[in-house]
Amino acid sequence: MTNTTVHIINHTHWDREWFLTSTYTTEWIPGLIDRLEEMVSENPGFHFLLDGQTLIIEDLLGIRPEYEEKIRKLVSSGNLLIGPYYCQPDWQLTGGESLMRNLEYGLEIMHSMGGKTNVGWMVDTFGHLSQSPQIHQKFGLDTVYVWRGMPKLEPYFEWHGTSGHTLFGIDLFGGYRNLYGVTHAPTIAEIRLQKETERLMPYYPTPDVPLFDGYDLEDDPEDPVRWLTERGNIPAGFTIKESTPISFANEMRGKVDQLPKICGELNSGKFGATFPGTFSSRSYLKVLGHECEHLLYQVVEPLSAMSAMRGGNWPAEKFKAWSKIILQNAVHDAVCGVSIDQVHEKMEFSYRQIHAEMTAEFDNQLLTLLNGLTSGRYAVSTTPVPYEKWVRLDNELLHVQSDMLGVKPFGPGQAITAPNLETDRFGWENDHYSAKLSGDGILTVDGVRFGEIIISNEGGDTYSDETGDPVGVLRPSGRLRLTAQTDDFAELTLDGRIELNDGYVAAEVRFTFDPSPLVGVEVKLDSRGTNFHVEMKLEPGVKAAIWAGMPFDRVQRPFADTDLLPRKLDEGLSKIMMGQRELNIMNTFPMHGFVGTVSDKKSAVLFSRGIRSYRSFEDGSLNISLRRSVEWVTEGNLNNRIGDAGPFFYVPDARCEREISHKMGLYVGQIKPNEDAFNNLETSFHHSPILVDWNGSGTQTSKSFFKTDQPVSAIWPQADQLIARVWHSSGVNAGLIEEVSMGTFSEKSAESEADPFATCLILNRPLVPIGDNQGLPDQNVLGQLKKQVDALATKVADAKRRLEEASGDEKLKVEHELYVYDRERHEFLLSICLNELKLEQNGRLDADYLYKPHPQITDLGYRLNKLRIKRRIFDYVVTVV
Repeated sequence: MTNTTVHIINHTHWDREWFLTSTYTTEWIPGLIDRLEEMVSENPGFHFLLDGQTLIIEDLLGIRPEYEEKIRKLVSSGNLLIGPYYCQPDWQLTGGESLMRNLEYGLEIMHSMGGKTNVGWMVDTFGHLSQSPQIHQKFGLDTVYVWRGMPKLEPYFEWHGTSGHTLFGIDLFGGYRNLYGVTHAPTIAEIRLQKETERLMPYYPTPDVPLFDGYDLEDDPEDPVRWLTERGNIPAGFTIKESTPISFANEMRGKVDQLPKICGELNSGKFGATFPGTFSSRSYLKVLGHECEHLLYQVVEPLSAMSAMRGGNWPAEKFKAWSKIILQNAVHDAVCGVSIDQVHEKMEFSYRQIHAEMTAEFDNQLLTLLNGLTSGRYAVSTTPVPYEKWVRLDNELLHVQSDMLGVKPFGPGQAITAPNLETDRFGWENDHYSAKLSGDGILTVDGVRFGEIIISNEGGDTYSDETGDPVGVLRPSGRLRLTAQTDDFAELTLDGRIELNDGYVAAEVRFTFDPSPLVGVEVKLDSRGTNFHVEMKLEPGVKAAIWAGMPFDRVQRPFADTDLLPRKLDEGLSKIMMGQRELNIMNTFPMHGFVGTVSDKKSAVLFSRGIRSYRSFEDGSLNISLRRSVEWVTEGNLNNRIGDAGPFFYVPDARCEREISHKMGLYVGQIKPNEDAFNNLETSFHHSPILVDWNGSGTQTSKSFFKTDQPVSAIWPQADQLIARVWHSSGVNAGLIEEVSMGTFSEKSAESEADPFATCLILNRPLVPIGDNQGLPDQNVLGQLKKQVDALATKVADAKRRLEEASGDEKLKVEHELYVYDRERHEFLLSICLNELKLEQNGRLDADYLYKPHPQITDLGYRLNKLRIKRRIFDYVVTVV
């Protein structure tokens, strides 16, 4: 008989903000470190992975700086493994530059503590990027552990990215917690070890099986190898061995030949749910997060880099602090919109705070950059990619042509009149397209239709969208209004509103036409009520390839993924598929910057700012998600998902009852996403020049830095050079991300002395595109929750009574039942407490509410976490008994 080696990996998955904010979870970290220190003193060979992130360490030292030496000792000895990431973001919803900084900051903290790794750990990420192999390799990582998103059940694979870079991939198809809490049920510990191993053995190519002892927010870990070894009852034919993600990967590299090749994105929900509803949950946070990322990486930092080359200050620590806040909000439960409302209120509060701080820095850096210029009006371009744009500035239309990163003057524009004429139709032609706008709000550009706003029933939760039958179409309440006009510009506006059973959806839609290839579309959307989905339909009229923007890539996708498992599995698979899975069809996908269809004859592309979700259909049409209104973190018994995704929390803010301004641009023409000319189109939509009225005593009339035809994610000064992070969207280096020098500047001091009498009036300051929340918890729902608490209390009491009378396996089953009921009861108790506190605030967001611990929440949250742990352990226990 072949001996099987069971590799046990100890870890915790630290959801710092999910059913509690980090204000509460951070208080549990000192106890975890104390426990680890105690375990290592008893067993110097014990190793523990701290979820592959260093933000936990930063949180800890923020409240207990005296723990630094403890951490340094545990990390440098190899007993505590931290990094390589700063946090665990959602890779499909986070911008590319943030993902780069996530590794930069994570490795910096890890190295400062004496740690090292060549392994990435993404075991609960809701899908993975096509550029993940390259991003990891750029930071010296050659291996990654994943779970969700795998299209095949392969324990080991070679992951090929867009650029040709590869990673050794290890798939945790059995989950990251399959031996969790083995010491908590001693009577069946060895049986559980044997059963878990035997379930997995048929899928592994060598007699090595990894089991994982860890769970979410585990603050009291165990030492299973030592405990099982001391008992001396290891099943015959089994050897147990403590491994780490690093040691296990290195050992398997030497044993496994002929790795299957898997290419590109990993976003299948076949073996583990990827929760496509997260792309549209709490759309206001997606828009606000995008605006903060764009403001920092595409505006303030490039502006400051130019200023630094002219003698100004590069405030590196400010930029790092803002970037870290963006990353903290990008954690996969946070940016996904699947946490309690207080987590997302904290996100919004911090986003607005850094937006204001970055805007103030923007003002300061402009003064330094413009120093030395003669008085006049200037356009400051913060991107080196050339673009052309028509910009409306109050009652003036400006034509701005930017050929590089820099500053150049602009002259007088065309006066805009406001005719306020009403019409039933409107036509526009330029050198790029022919367009018609009808009175029902449908825009037709060279045969492509766009603009129908569809409201449908929604039966999902924050994790999963289950969009049902249409409720109606948002029709204009009046005629089209021509609200602004010149020879080269027209703006038309319409309003619409549709009444729902418990609320309404209202929109103001504005269309702008000018000589450029893009038709501008802005939707100011507001709503009340729940369980509906608002989408805007793009109808190319033909079936064609679907392309979407993603971080550092433009990907081609099918209209849907139907390669999914049935609800009921065979006995073998059912015993290892313990998590959630997607069912039936997946046709909701993520997007960054654009989505569209491309055929040999025509491209129909919709650019957007911060919209992250679209649904695609077999006829070639695309529904762009503007708002999905739900009010529960998770619902049971969904049609297209098996398994509950998280706690049963009432989250009224997920109704998104506020105004959001969605900015879009429609392109119809011959340019394809994999062509260089597409970069200029994308840049012209996403970038606007900073327009200023400068009064200074200098003599210069422009300042030029550098240009490139490829997309740039960041620009920074380094010594006397400007460095740009560029990714190649086409050509022989397609997909390659590289850092390149864009020029040397040796005479920085010539203009460093500020003009004391200079003034700068910014004509188009960055604005926050979302309004304040207008929704509050429903007292009727809270009343229903209190009734459920009472009913569950009765079940808990009955389970406790039966537990005293039970024995053997029956006792374990009843204990599991007790934890199921009591966990759900505490979820409802905490949900009630959070929402009653929310009602007291009446919509106000302040530091005390968001950052000061509340005694009742502290107590309920801690008890709930312990019950969640017990429930999860006994989920595995009952599969054995």
